[in-house]
Formats: sequence, C-alpha cells, structure tokens
Amino acid sequence: MAEVLPLSETELRLLESLLRHKIRFMVVGLSAAALQGAPVVTEDIDLWFDNLSDPKLMQALVKVGTAYIPPFGYNPPMLGGAGSDLFDVVIRMDGLGKFADEWKLALEIKVGKLRLKVLPLERIVASKQAANRPKDQRVIAVLQNTLRTLQGKKKEQATPKKVKSEAQPSNQVRDLLLAMVALSKPALPDLAKLEKRFKEYPPTSDLTDFKREADIISFSNKAGGFGAIALMPVPLPWSDLEGPCATSWLWPEAAQELKKHTHHLIVTVAGGKSDIIAASLRLTAVVAALCSQPECIGVY
Repeated sequence: MAEVLPLSETELRLLESLLRHKIRFMVVGLSAAALQGAPVVTEDIDLWFDNLSDPKLMQALVKVGTAYIPPFGYNPPMLGGAGSDLFDVVIRMDGLGKFADEWKLALEIKVGKLRLKVLPLERIVASKQAANRPKDQRVIAVLQNTLRTLQGKKKEQATPKKVKSEAQPSNQVRDLLLAMVALSKPALPDLAKLEKRFKEYPPTSDLTDFKREADIISFSNKAGGFGAIALMPVPLPWSDLEGPCATSWLWPEAAQELKKHTHHLIVTVAGGKSDIIAASLRLTAVVAALCSQPECIGVY
C-alpha cells in the first residue's frame, strides 16, 4: 500500500529546514488534495512560497544542500540539489487571491513529524476550475465529490450530541490510507455486488451509505470514517512502479505484466474513530474485493 506523500528522509529534511527558518509556504495542487482525502495521485509536490527572494529561503535551502534556481528563458523557477526532485515551485494559483490572502485560509496537516500548511480543498477546486486545462478537467469531479463528502462529515460532527466522558484510545487513526489497483481496462465494480461482498466480511461489514457519482464510489461507516474508489483514466507512473517491480521476488513477471495496464483505481480509507489496525484491515478488505475483478493486474 502506498503512503499519501511518500517522502524520503532527504525530502523531509528539506521541508523541515524551511519550517525551521520560518519560511512561509503552502502545499498546493493535487498533493494538497490527497492530504485532505481526495483519491488522486501525482508525481510532484507543488510548493507555493510567499517570497522567493527572501534571504532566509536561500539559507534554509543551502543548509540541506539545495538551491533555488530563478526562472530564465522559458524555464520556470525550480529547486535543485539534494531532495528537490519531487518539489515544483509555484508562483501563482489560477483563480485565487494573493499568497497572503490564501495563507489565512490554509489548513495545518501533519506529514510525518512535520506540520505543513496546506491549501484547502475548496480553494484547490476553484483553482482547477479557473485553469480548466485538460488535466484539470479530469480530476475536478473527483475533487468535488471528496469535498462534498468532507462537508457532509463536518455537518454531522457539528450536530450536538451527548458525549460520554471516557478516555480516548491512543491508537486512533485519522490519517488517510491509500492503495492503487492497476487495471488492464477501465472497470469500476458494480455497486450492488460490491456492497453485498463488503457485508460478508467483518472488516467491511460496517460500511454504509454507498454512492456512485460518475467514476467514483464513496462509502462511510458508523465510526466516522469514509472511503472512496475512483477510476483514473491513465496508468500509474512507471517511475513509481519500476523499483517495486525490480524487487518483487514473489512475482518475477511483475514488470512485464504491469506495463500492460492502462487505467487504475485509487482506493482511500480514512479511519475516523477506528484504530490503525481496524482501518488497515478495512483497506485490505476493500482492495481484496476489487482484486476479484478480472481486469485487476496488481496492487501498489
């Protein structure tokens, strides 16, 4: 199963140095959407900086062996050096206000041991709609569906309820768990059959509120968790699969088989009040159900 933002130690050190030097920046784009529960995947992490000419920014980057490369010709600004390959520098967001205005709305989300400022999902949707490029159009419906699900959860949580006074278990999980299923052709499971299969197994028997909108199936459970299965019209990036395929001793044909896949499913589960073991079992059971489809080639 893949992490939402699979950062290396070098990449985490870069972000930590930015925070230590009090550099104002936000995670934006699809990586920010993924951190908020959207079933999307991206090869890069977009960082929007308040002031690229801030001397403290240069100090923070040099400290970890990285440098800021200003724009020249048709080349955009970028970071170069240790741990910088994953990050893209964003100088503006289509359809949004200035950095200072959007900074006031930013969420704070934990990534590893760090707490990063993240552009809210509704602002990401607004920016994607304003840019309206073909690649934006492909994900807008997915982002809107996730936003509706999250807003529905907030309304439920805002409803006054009698709360029992009891200690909360220390192993509760509220983070997003993620997996991706490679497909030989586009195929989203039949909703009724999927719901019936889930009811037969304990890890998924408590799932309710099944809905399908376009190429997205969403569901929730009584513990406040939610999940989604989204059909993506593109294959997984080979750069992500190449390493795992090369070390797949139990499946020596992995590279050969996975190169044939044309689409993939993104499966997300947020634990709510479930502990990490229960949430992980639920994700595994959901993926196992999807793997019963003949179109399934493998899981990342």
